[in-house]
Amino acid sequence: MKQHATVPLSYFYAWNKIPFEMFPNMMREFQDNGAKHLVITDFMLENMIRDPHYLLSLRKHMFDTKMEFFECHGLWSRGNDMVCIDKCRRPGLIADHKLAMSYAAELGCKTYVMHIGAYESVFFSTLQLSLLLFYAFLSAL
Repeated sequence: MKQHATVPLSYFYAWNKIPFEMFPNMMREFQDNGAKHLVITDFMLENMIRDPHYLLSLRKHMFDTKMEFFECHGLWSRGNDMVCIDKCRRPGLIADHKLAMSYAAELGCKTYVMHIGAYESVFFSTLQLSLLLFYAFLSAL
């Protein structure tokens, strides 16, 4: 019988729906059900950017529950997507993503998912502009 390659599973959860104090309980719930890897969410990243103590507290929760972060769902929204049309926002957007990637790497993530931002190109029919902004964003990283 042919062996199939395996891929580690990471679990995404809506952490913004529960109080931070409940994070360890939910992490243990994942662990009790066989999970090992969790996904850092944009909600967590935004909190890390705003509050340096959030990262330390989150790291402690992970250590205490023996869970690991393996992947990161990057920042996203009209002001964080790669094709953000606000030229004044772009330098801050790039800085925020770089900082978020640093936090993700520090917590052990192997991937960082980014949203290109289809909203602008679909709603305003600006596909060409979106592609130009996308390539400009990539070259700024």
